[in-house]
Amino acid sequence: MRRIVNLRTMLVVALCEIAMILALLLSERYVFAGILLATLLCLTLSVIGIVSFKISLKACIAAFVALAVCIFTCVSFEVRLHTYYDISPESDVTYRVEGAVESVTEDEGMVQYAVLSDVRVDSRKVRGNVRVVLADSVAETSLPIGCKMTVTGCLYVIRLIDGMQVNGSSYRNNLRYVLYASSENFVLEDAKVGFLVGIRTKLYHKLRQACGEEYGSIAYCMLTGDKNELGERTYRIYSMSGIGHVLAVSGLHVGILSVLLLWILRKLHVPKLPRILIVSIALVVYAVFVGMPASVVRSIIMCVIAMLVLLHGRQKDTLSALCLACSVILLAEPFLLFEVGFLMSFGAVYGLTLFSRTFDKAFHRIHFPGWIAKPLSATMSVHLGILPTTAYFFHSIPTYSMLFNILLLPIVSLTFTVLVIVLPIALLCRFDLLLRICVSGFAFSDAIVGIVSYLPGNSVYIYGHATLFLLYPLYFLIGKFFLLPQKHKCLVSSGISLLCCILAIVPTLATYRMPKEIRYSVIPVNSYGDVTSVIVDDQVTVLGDVKDTVALKTVLEANRIRKIDVIILNRLTESIGKNLAAFVHDYHVGKIVCTVEGTEVAGISALGGYKRLYMYEDAELSRVTPVFAGNRQAGYLYEFSSQISLLSVGYSSRYSILSDEICNRAPIIRCFMYLNEKPDRIYLTNMPTAYLGAVPYKQFGLADYGTYIYKVFSGEVLGYKVV
Repeated sequence: MRRIVNLRTMLVVALCEIAMILALLLSERYVFAGILLATLLCLTLSVIGIVSFKISLKACIAAFVALAVCIFTCVSFEVRLHTYYDISPESDVTYRVEGAVESVTEDEGMVQYAVLSDVRVDSRKVRGNVRVVLADSVAETSLPIGCKMTVTGCLYVIRLIDGMQVNGSSYRNNLRYVLYASSENFVLEDAKVGFLVGIRTKLYHKLRQACGEEYGSIAYCMLTGDKNELGERTYRIYSMSGIGHVLAVSGLHVGILSVLLLWILRKLHVPKLPRILIVSIALVVYAVFVGMPASVVRSIIMCVIAMLVLLHGRQKDTLSALCLACSVILLAEPFLLFEVGFLMSFGAVYGLTLFSRTFDKAFHRIHFPGWIAKPLSATMSVHLGILPTTAYFFHSIPTYSMLFNILLLPIVSLTFTVLVIVLPIALLCRFDLLLRICVSGFAFSDAIVGIVSYLPGNSVYIYGHATLFLLYPLYFLIGKFFLLPQKHKCLVSSGISLLCCILAIVPTLATYRMPKEIRYSVIPVNSYGDVTSVIVDDQVTVLGDVKDTVALKTVLEANRIRKIDVIILNRLTESIGKNLAAFVHDYHVGKIVCTVEGTEVAGISALGGYKRLYMYEDAELSRVTPVFAGNRQAGYLYEFSSQISLLSVGYSSRYSILSDEICNRAPIIRCFMYLNEKPDRIYLTNMPTAYLGAVPYKQFGLADYGTYIYKVFSGEVLGYKVV
């Protein structure tokens, strides 16, 4: 009988492990269904193992290995879930939190929030990191990395699972709690900096000193994967060009390091086995240094397997190595299955393994030059592999990504190699000239990717529904491991390509229609220092500060909103103008409106070529009225009906300073925090419920709900997304 599948044992194991994790996640919402599916999976594997004992030893081994991995993964999942929080904080209790400042996120020189590690809560050691959100502005320079912070305030857990959604980003960064406080409630002390933090700090300052502020930050980011010090403009243009992966430590960096180390050791005539041991140890040390991201762990496992296979003179099997790495990582950290970095890393190698040889042969048939065919085949394969993940998490695909990857990857790889070689010399000998050699590579890459923001149609919007991940098993059917006759494979490939288009296009087109379930509602945008709302009425209005467009995108994408009729700004500063200039590339925005009092010349200039900017007096907005405290604009009054209005005040404004005439027109107030005044209103706030002790008639805080939807006419609150 002719084989139709060139199957691998580790592929079966990895697929069963992923199925078990999905069943366990389902059990968190639908207990009976999830447990039933997990039990059926284990029983099926047991039956296959027993039945195939005398028929196929390979199938028997695969079934029992998969069963064992599924059982251990189940234990790991439950242990991780039920031991994730050491404490269950109460909402009306003030906690004292101590920890070392690990990172600081700032906007225009002012702190948005800080992340604390090595945390103690009321003198009790707890696992995980705490995000500290301050109720008022603090200069970035007043929070040095590594210092000890003691802060008191309201503590909340960051939910790991909400319904069927897993907060993969917080899990990856070990963020388990969020604390809200004011700048009066924290003190700083000098603390002994840890060994790794000390090395990273010295490395950061050395690179900035030698390569300049911008290129030094890029070099530091490429070496450590730490994007906190990277400028927003740099991160944006690298992402738009599709080569943002070079700014995160990934398989590319591990591959360059391993090849470089192997070459050096070979030149030193080190025997093969010690050579492999030295390289493996060096890669593990590097992984610890950069924080053990899943992409690096995956690369190291596959690299070590490849070296051991070559040591024994056998041919490496990339798919089996990939599946083994996947199983090992998920066995230890099952929730990484829902983290974007993990999915991007494995998707890229999966696509490369399945399709690169096929594309290469196709280009060879049409007589493409080899020096173009091979990189083009690899790039197309990787893009196919990451397509479902990119569409689902980022809702856009960089149009010129393949072109920029082919042009810049050789240059970036060479620059990174030179950087790795000269960095130890520069650190030991304090000789910065060698490091400055790398500046030319960074400058050239920066100049090329800088072009992308001026190119028309630099990204294609796609609303990626979760069903897009079905493409991964479908890819296998058209890959080299599924041994169909060529005529059948062409038919299957055409069908899957058509299905891919349907899965991408239909949900995307649906986002241009206003979702009925969120009609007549206010959706507060969850962001520190930014009081912004998405108001869905007969049209979609974005109203408020609009400083954090990333948080705004998250809300729009979660609610399948693609078209915005009008953005109404409290102020138009240079920073807000720059953010909106990038935002309007990705979203259809009918017009942007601001009052004369809130508009700065630098803000208009920062918007660049955007032509639909209106002053409030010329915009003809019937439902929106600006409100003032003296000569200063405080926000807007939005009328849903003659009886129900929303008063929205900015982050730097207080509703309490407005006249009673204005406040009496608004039963709903959207503001940063409740101020113990006018308790008979409904408050939609950034801060937690009853943060200052008193409780209004009704208050809905982002700290309690994450991103939520407030239905204006019914008063219903729809919780939608984890914090």
